[in-house]
Amino acid sequence: MSFLINNAGTILTAAVLLLAVFLVAGKMIRDRKAGKGSCGCCGGSCAAGRNCTDGGHAARRNGQKKENV
Repeated sequence: MSFLINNAGTILTAAVLLLAVFLVAGKMIRDRKAGKGSCGCCGGSCAAGRNCTDGGHAARRNGQKKENV
């Protein structure tokens, strides 16, 4: 019991940080499942319904024109 009392601050801090990590990870997973995740190639515009492989950055890298989406 003295271990818990002597390390209460460290244990509480670790618990709060662990909770924060789980909440952030859960939010990221929910966003990914909802289609709000970014593929990383366009700074988040893929979440607006655009797909980087459909006339976006991938097409421009291949020398094609970007389609109006």
